[in-house]
Amino acid sequence: MRNATKKDVKIVTNNPYINIKELMEITGCGYTKCWSVIKKINDELAEQGYITFPGKAPRKYVLRRLGLEA
Repeated sequence: MRNATKKDVKIVTNNPYINIKELMEITGCGYTKCWSVIKKINDELAEQGYITFPGKAPRKYVLRRLGLEA
């Protein structure tokens, strides 16, 4: 599976959160790597005072951090 590009990524769900399975599909990475990416993002958001959920992260923030959304 190849990695996604900006053209390939389309938000097709109304869910504002992305989970590990969706991140695996977008990036082509394995479960462990995607879990660590989401954990890192949640840690960043928690430092800023946001409430986070294990295994999920805000979709727009994740895509922006990956460089897949403007």
